[in-house]
Amino acid sequence: MILKKFIPGFLLIALLGAFLLQGCMQKKPVGVEGNGEIDVYVDFKPAPELPGVPLENARVELLPRQSTRIPPHFTDERGIARFENLISGEYTASAAYVLDSLNVLVGSTQANIRTNASALDTIHLSAGKPGLKINELYVDGPPNDEFYIYDQFIELYNSADDTTYLDGIIVCRLNQNINRVTYIFQFPGTPVVGRKYPVPPHTFVVLAQNAIDHKKMIPSSIDLSHADWEFYNPLSPSDPDNPAVPNIVNIKTGDRIDFLISLTSDQIIIATGEDVNYQDGIDFDTVIDGVEYQNSPEQLKTLDPRIDRGFTGVGLIRYSGMSMERKYAGMDINNSTVDFRIIPHPTPGYEMPP
Repeated sequence: MILKKFIPGFLLIALLGAFLLQGCMQKKPVGVEGNGEIDVYVDFKPAPELPGVPLENARVELLPRQSTRIPPHFTDERGIARFENLISGEYTASAAYVLDSLNVLVGSTQANIRTNASALDTIHLSAGKPGLKINELYVDGPPNDEFYIYDQFIELYNSADDTTYLDGIIVCRLNQNINRVTYIFQFPGTPVVGRKYPVPPHTFVVLAQNAIDHKKMIPSSIDLSHADWEFYNPLSPSDPDNPAVPNIVNIKTGDRIDFLISLTSDQIIIATGEDVNYQDGIDFDTVIDGVEYQNSPEQLKTLDPRIDRGFTGVGLIRYSGMSMERKYAGMDINNSTVDFRIIPHPTPGYEMPP
């Protein structure tokens, strides 16, 4: 009986020893996470058929999908910016080169970083498409404990060297995409051909939710009483109307709400106004510009990538006074992840220095 009990225990110990020995004989991993590196080469091609000209002192950013934000680097005389000690994963590499106070060359590319590996990627810069842009979105509300968000505004910017016109343009808040319109407000005038409401080259236009001095209600807020335009819904019994500021008017039947924007995630577009049949969405060909924002990187992108390939807003905090602004006025490569930045306070009608 003693022998019968002993043998199974002996076999168990032997099997365990063999298993441990096999584990010890396996090779240890040789890769160390965080040792990836990449050289980003930045150039400008004056024409497609001509070779690229390397740009020194171009600002290069490497934007990870999940990990901590990486400080920007600047290219050397060869047009190269080197990033080291990177964890593996997908990144968006973007670059900007300031020509003067009004003109910026921009570009981006996708980069895949691997552990213990070096990579090389090239960004060809261009001037981007000039025209009317959504330049700043202030949605979070000022620091307050009264849930005050009525100082929201949208800032437009004409990045072209020619005058553009606001006549008949629509501003829409979407429900995820252009086929579902939550709010639609319209400038006066005739779309496309109207010439009553000009925007001179390289100027800002502030569209206030309520064009009043919000500091009188919340001291930490801003004064929008001198905004260029005011969203106004004549069907709303509580929407204030500043007679000194012209209106962008609600055209959605039966809607009694002002142009309120979400504090955490939304999609905003401007379009020519040629298509205002919002029941079936807005025709893509009439869209002038659009921006999607999400305060969490885990959110799924919803806006048509032909309008915006990314989204801004990651890190926004409700009632913080933070705002979303293009890194350079008019900078637009159709990717808000690259084009925009979070700034500590709103700047209606002007640009915060980069």
